[in-house]
Amino acid sequence: MTAASQRTKRKLSLLQLAEELGNVSKACQLMGYHRDSFYEIKRAFQTGGVAALVEQRRGPRGPHPNRVSPEVEKTILDFCLNFPTKGSQFVANQLRLQGVEVSPSGVRGVWQRHDLLTRHKRLLRLEAQVRDTTFVLSEAQLRLLEKAGSEVIPQQHVESSAPGELLCQDTFYWGTLKGVGKVYVQVVVDTFCSLAFAKVYTSKMPITAATPCTNACCLSTKRSACPCRPCSPTMAASSAASQTIIPSSCCWRWKASSTAPLRSPRRAQTASSNA
Repeated sequence: MTAASQRTKRKLSLLQLAEELGNVSKACQLMGYHRDSFYEIKRAFQTGGVAALVEQRRGPRGPHPNRVSPEVEKTILDFCLNFPTKGSQFVANQLRLQGVEVSPSGVRGVWQRHDLLTRHKRLLRLEAQVRDTTFVLSEAQLRLLEKAGSEVIPQQHVESSAPGELLCQDTFYWGTLKGVGKVYVQVVVDTFCSLAFAKVYTSKMPITAATPCTNACCLSTKRSACPCRPCSPTMAASSAASQTIIPSSCCWRWKASSTAPLRSPRRAQTASSNA
């Protein structure tokens, strides 16, 4: 039983008790009501029955008069698809520049009605929009969803058409050996067949980074089932390696000199400077 139904039941009990006792003052004293309240309850019961005894919710009926219009609310939701991680102050300022007058509290009110108060929920809404419709993502939205670990972003693969065409290389700190010192390992992976090579060094010099590709990798690839084609080497910095703290990360691309350079898909490594 809710609080409203309990209050309605007490009012009915007051009217019934006053009728049984024949004394309004005594009934009000026992039930804890004032005489003026008794006559108001009696008048409401005589005019509208039990339904008139139910207390109505205070405040405005329907939408609040200060609520933003449906057009402004739709503009806010559309803007949040483009900038799901921005706050209410940023959204209000940008919409004001577009001629839409709305306050930061009004933006938060729209988010609250649509359960979008956190940036995580707004990113989930963007993800659902991409999955269910033909919504085209921008580069900024792609980066945000990729950073959040969204499943709608397809896995990206490096384009390579032959063994030895593109080799991804990185340097790792392996540890410290007694009597030797710090030990580093140069790791090279062939993107076409996922064949990996590694060589251990005691220093992190440019010559040690170039040796695995020029010697071990080419020799091992020639001995494998898929030999390399005769080609000229070029080197390009990896987009992923440029964000790491190891400065010697790079990619080696061998391409035939008689063919045009291959274009890689989004976020793939491309040749930019000669080795």
